[in-house]
Amino acid sequence: MLNPAARAVEFIEGISTPTRRRAMLGDVNAFNNDRVRNLLNQVHNQVSLSLDVVKALPKDESRTEVQRHHRAKIEAEKLNGTLAKARDEIRSEADRLEGEAVAKIDASFKLDPSKAVYHGLKLAWLREQWNDPNGGSAAITKQVKLDPELSSLLFNGDAYIIGVSDEARLKFIETGVKAHVPDAYQGIETAKAMRDTASKYDGVMNSVRNAFYIESVAAKIETRVE
Repeated sequence: MLNPAARAVEFIEGISTPTRRRAMLGDVNAFNNDRVRNLLNQVHNQVSLSLDVVKALPKDESRTEVQRHHRAKIEAEKLNGTLAKARDEIRSEADRLEGEAVAKIDASFKLDPSKAVYHGLKLAWLREQWNDPNGGSAAITKQVKLDPELSSLLFNGDAYIIGVSDEARLKFIETGVKAHVPDAYQGIETAKAMRDTASKYDGVMNSVRNAFYIESVAAKIETRVE
């Protein structure tokens, strides 16, 4: 390794291992989204190519030590460019997917104004159950799974008006979405997984800069006279 520091060696050895690399950068097989799968494939391929260069450089006798570190810096910047592009595009795809899911939920949970009186009766039942310490919350959860209109009332109302805590309202809504708009629920979960993957990239990029080369050595290339 050009950088013999323990943390640098540990990082390069770790990212060289398929299992560890998937944990750092995301598992292609964890996503059905073609755009994200393609991005992850590009990232994994570029990591392999960059590692081949960095691991070979210490044996390159055609270069001086400074030139080897300078070349490794170029490779690190190339890899980090790929990582930054993938990070941003994965986040963009997550935003698109979540936007579609939210629009689908909005459309599914619209209320019919002509049934306002009936809605009032349902909300009264909901408050009664909420105030029942003996299984009232469980009764609401069960009914939310069966009744999309009750889910709609929770989705379109404010917690303090409905009469439940905001935390409980959000939990009931999640249950309703999962029961009545399952594809939208899956879309939101997938978008979250995409963001979780993208959030790891800044740390990996920082490790690439710190592990592939030593900056103080690479910087000496600036003093070279042709």
